[in-house]
Amino acid sequence: MWKKYGVGAVFCVIIVAIFFSTKSLFDNENFKDVSASPATTIAPKKLKMNSSIKKKKAVGDLVLVNKTHEANDDPNLKLENITPNEKVAKRVVEPYKELAEAAKKAGHPLVVVSAHRSKAYQEKIYNRQIEMYESQGLSKEEAQKQTSDYMMKPGTSEHQTGLAIDVLDEEEYQIRPGLSPEFGKTDGGKWLKDNAYKYGFIIRYPKNKENITKIKYEPWHLRYVGKENAKIIHDKHICLEEYVDA
Repeated sequence: MWKKYGVGAVFCVIIVAIFFSTKSLFDNENFKDVSASPATTIAPKKLKMNSSIKKKKAVGDLVLVNKTHEANDDPNLKLENITPNEKVAKRVVEPYKELAEAAKKAGHPLVVVSAHRSKAYQEKIYNRQIEMYESQGLSKEEAQKQTSDYMMKPGTSEHQTGLAIDVLDEEEYQIRPGLSPEFGKTDGGKWLKDNAYKYGFIIRYPKNKENITKIKYEPWHLRYVGKENAKIIHDKHICLEEYVDA
């Protein structure tokens, strides 16, 4: 049959077929000419740590201070005493008093070991801790490493914000006046872990979150974040870094 019409006819049929198949492709509503407009290219979505946790802005009560986020000196920071020797941000005083009263009623009266610390004071105790380890025979590098496991370098401590409080209960304080992870195993430490959130506080450096916080477990370190935030952080078993999605 093709011999009858010649090569020219065959060539025309092929051209027509290509035209209609190409037109069908471009008429398809799913076809996008991304080369003509690079800005329309869709980038892959960034996976969130937990889709059920809304990202929070790390300011105010949620300000993030850690080894990679230095504290900024707040000229408007108002401090007020919670003990004759310790101060916190004024807005934290009443929530802490409520927590302390509840702890006392539960049989675990609290002792404030440390609260607000200026950058200068943090530097003083940080260097003192290094010197103590060096006096025990550690090299300077080893002493610095040991110190940084539990203490923040000057400028990176939450205590500078006035939102952090180190506490023990009276029984633990009499047995071990120094801060120890063993506090978390005591009745007072367990009560604090289970109830602090009700008053707006979290255990800032929880167990099994060291790879995120970069600080070892500190059952004594309370951080004020407000009741609503504290409840979510407590219920989700997450740390502050995860909550603000930094």
